Amino acid sequence: MSKKNGIYGLIVMGVVTVLLAFQLHNLKFNYDFNTFFPSGDPDLAYYERITEEFGMHDDFLYLAVFDKEIYSSTFLERIDKLTHELKSWPEVVEVLSPTNYYRWQVTPFGLNRVSLYRPGSGLDSLKVRSDRMLNGQFIAHDKASVGLVVRHQFFPLKADADSFYRKYKAYLEAQGFDNFITSGKVQAQDEFVVRLEKDLSFNLIAAMVMVVVTLALLFKTARGVWMPMLALLITTIWNMGLYAIVGKELDVMMVIVPPILLIVSMSDIIHFCNKFNELVRADMPVSKALSLSFKEVGFATLLTSLTTAIGFLTLIILPIKPIRDFGLYTGIGIMLAYIIAFSLIPCLLAIMGKPVNSSRQPGSFWTRLLPGLFIWVMRHKIQILVCSVLLSLMSLWVAFQVQENTSILVGVERDDPLAAPVVFFDEQYDGYKPFELTMELSKGEDLFSADMLNTLDELHKFLETDHGVKHLQSPLTLIKSLNQALKGGATSAYALPTVNDINRVKRLFNSSKLRDIRNVVGSEDGVTWRINGRCRDLGSAIATIKNEALLSKFGPQNSQGVKFRLTGTSYLIDKTNSFNVRAILNGLLIAVGVIALFILVLTRDIRLTFISILPNLIPLLVVGALMGLMKVDLNLSTAIIFSVAFGIAVDDSIHFISRYVLEKRKGRQNIYAIKRTFLSTGKSIILTSIVLFAGFAIFLNSGFSATYYIGFFVCTTLGAALLADLLLLPVLLHRTSRR
Repeated sequence: MSKKNGIYGLIVMGVVTVLLAFQLHNLKFNYDFNTFFPSGDPDLAYYERITEEFGMHDDFLYLAVFDKEIYSSTFLERIDKLTHELKSWPEVVEVLSPTNYYRWQVTPFGLNRVSLYRPGSGLDSLKVRSDRMLNGQFIAHDKASVGLVVRHQFFPLKADADSFYRKYKAYLEAQGFDNFITSGKVQAQDEFVVRLEKDLSFNLIAAMVMVVVTLALLFKTARGVWMPMLALLITTIWNMGLYAIVGKELDVMMVIVPPILLIVSMSDIIHFCNKFNELVRADMPVSKALSLSFKEVGFATLLTSLTTAIGFLTLIILPIKPIRDFGLYTGIGIMLAYIIAFSLIPCLLAIMGKPVNSSRQPGSFWTRLLPGLFIWVMRHKIQILVCSVLLSLMSLWVAFQVQENTSILVGVERDDPLAAPVVFFDEQYDGYKPFELTMELSKGEDLFSADMLNTLDELHKFLETDHGVKHLQSPLTLIKSLNQALKGGATSAYALPTVNDINRVKRLFNSSKLRDIRNVVGSEDGVTWRINGRCRDLGSAIATIKNEALLSKFGPQNSQGVKFRLTGTSYLIDKTNSFNVRAILNGLLIAVGVIALFILVLTRDIRLTFISILPNLIPLLVVGALMGLMKVDLNLSTAIIFSVAFGIAVDDSIHFISRYVLEKRKGRQNIYAIKRTFLSTGKSIILTSIVLFAGFAIFLNSGFSATYYIGFFVCTTLGAALLADLLLLPVLLHRTSRR
């Protein structure tokens, strides 16, 4: 490349970069829980149909307000005022609180509501303790707070949801409620986005600092720092500008893409610059050194970029949009990083006419380390093979101990401050997790038939005792409440109506006065009925077992005339986790196959292809074993680590194998080809592994478990892959060739 061509290349890249930089102000952040549901899923379609008919069950905010005297009239008057004022907001559908909780009562004048709370009198603690609906729903188990449920409208735009939530918080503080805990979808989304913005800023700055320090230590010249940094900066601008142009919002997955690209693209730059320096130090002209660097490093680096991109692109087979976009945009970004690195750096080097580091450094650390390490490897071939086999077998056994499990807050551990409200309502109230079940009556079936009521009663008892669902809201709870109203409100009368009372209860149930209440739990045609409640978030592993037991007991074979079906966001999250874990692992197999095909194209040798892949499977087994030992669950956020880690880890193997093939084509004997490859690529392999390790270690400071685990387990993979490439790969090349 001539100096003139280098200048033209810089001008073109500069214009494109400026245009994309002007788009950065359009970047937006988002964390929409609904995007984590699989598109095209029949259960999702059914859920959408149910919510269209009945409304969404998870559009709510739980609110716990603390006070030393929660039963006092003064405190409850404030709660009652809060209840009425929130209810008057146009965004609020309903507010449930201890001050508007009521029972039905039948009087000579008809059906009336009787509230347990009377202004100025407070609540009787004895009556509260005896009321199963108040405890755990409106009164905390430790009696330190009262609970409210604020049901609000669905917000299609996140900006509207954020506006409502901030208005809600400001109102509570303005009313003097400075000691409260609130939790719900709009709260989580708002606070997640704040964390996302902080995470992106920190990760980008930390990645930049790490890159500067690494480049300074590696090249020890100013140009060795600013040239690669310029390439990394342009890579970041191009990719984030692309997000802005296509309208891609930064969510919990996308927020880690720019730092990943910074880290991964360093590998391309280091390999190219090291080769260029090596050639220039051998007194080769700059233009020829650039051309030969392209020939010897460019193609192998293209393959490594493709393999890394493939590791991410396999995620696009998933029906989960955030994961699919994460894989797609990261894969595209890696290829953009390659194009920028192999366009900008050669242009700069052609213009400057100097190596990145001009020092010859005779007798350096590397000339002592690599030959000694190679001799040690060749002397311990059997031990390395035996240890590799034993490590693989042990890791495989431990990896099978990992279980599939997730929680309602994807990507957040229960000990995270963001999950603190969820944990609080799980422990102090009767759970945070919404439970939804529908029942559809067969044609001609009567809700009030003895068999149907007995089936519903048995179902309720099962849900409360075996499934842990509390505060059920269903047609049966309304029927029992009306039966209780006929009996003067006696607690013991909250039961199935007798044969003598069934017709009276049925008339009350179907009365026009109860139409709005009836429509909350049943369709207009009386065919579809809804059973809602709340339970603790015990994880999808336990929930799946409980759901299977529920459907087994109340399946079509045991429940005649009615079909029960689980639905709701909680059920979809649990189901989606299992489906996507399997899809991701299948995607990993696809990535292995495609990457093996690329290596086969490079080497034209099936044996070398197998040898290249094998050392990179061992690190994945090690990661699986660590997950088992650390009791890390296999879920959406941890399963993607395998695809990501494999695509990154296989890079160094490809560099090693591609150089080995070149040495063999020069007619060198196998042992000398291995030695030349080891000595020439060893430095770059070690340096790029260190850079990648340091870069992904930045994610260990993330507040999201998904980001943290990507950092931790990719670092583990890189360490294991480095050892496999420098110890096991040369041994395999040596032993298989002898055969």
